[in-house]
Amino acid sequence: MKFSILDPLVIEAGSNSTQALQNAIKLAQYAESLDFARYWVVEHHGVHYEAAAAPEILVSAILHQTKKISVGIGGFLLNNYSPYKIAEIIKTLSALHPGRVDFGIGHSASGPLPDFALQANRRTATDYDHYQAVDELLHWLANDFASDNPFSTIPIMADTPVAANIWAMAVSENSAMYAAKQGMNLACSAFHEPEKAVNSLHAYQRYFQPSTSLVATHPTALLAIRLIVAETQEEAERMAMPVRHLFYQRRKMGLMPSTTPTVDEAIAHVGEVWPAETTDWPMYIIGDKERVYATLSRMRDQTGVDEILIQDILPTFDMRTKMYAMLAEIAARMG
Repeated sequence: MKFSILDPLVIEAGSNSTQALQNAIKLAQYAESLDFARYWVVEHHGVHYEAAAAPEILVSAILHQTKKISVGIGGFLLNNYSPYKIAEIIKTLSALHPGRVDFGIGHSASGPLPDFALQANRRTATDYDHYQAVDELLHWLANDFASDNPFSTIPIMADTPVAANIWAMAVSENSAMYAAKQGMNLACSAFHEPEKAVNSLHAYQRYFQPSTSLVATHPTALLAIRLIVAETQEEAERMAMPVRHLFYQRRKMGLMPSTTPTVDEAIAHVGEVWPAETTDWPMYIIGDKERVYATLSRMRDQTGVDEILIQDILPTFDMRTKMYAMLAEIAARMG
């Protein structure tokens, strides 16, 4: 079983953005020492307690300070950019670091104000179609527009190979099917609606078609989850309180927290430690090593994936490295 990391670049309580970026480089190096498969950085906007606005810049720095681990952008929010510009970034990073860069492609609203701030044209409403944008992006990457298309006259780095490691970031079955028919790799998110993951991954595997525009010749998928593991169930539930409290404020109360709480601050604000969810597909997988091992083994068996991408949002760097060392032990057990 392969494990990978999706880092939201959370700023520790009492720290700053500069340190969060330096911690990302150190965590990628640590993940490489544990033989993790990938280290990805998110793209988020308007999140005050994160330093994740320009992942392509940080990824370049990480690539220069690691040796073998795949480093990725997880992922580009295509609704914020022209496909042409994203293709230029992908082509450039692929040329500089052949075979080591992953490119996740997704779309997401960051909020009314950040979404407006990101627009180059603020006078005319845009009519964004994600599938249409992805289709255009794939043509730019392959430089295979029809000869009567004006875009065919401005190829992007036509002397470089077709970009590999293009990942569709999807939740729903329909999105997974689209990725399969385009011949893209799939990063299936179990963050917001985890119960959809099984059907989405099965649909992807069933409908996959190799594409002449991409390198992938067979279905390649991973499962993205939020996970906290500790030596005891009680400790894991305590460690999970900062992230659970952050998302409770954002989703249930409509508030954007300005800082990351410590474990004690989160518990004090809520007044208790929330127990871990007990559903088969929880939004947060929280437990000791045995519980997490059993849960991940079941998810692997139900989906057929051989790689899990972990997002933790623990409040300190030391807590994160300790947790990933435990996950390396679990990975060895899972084979």
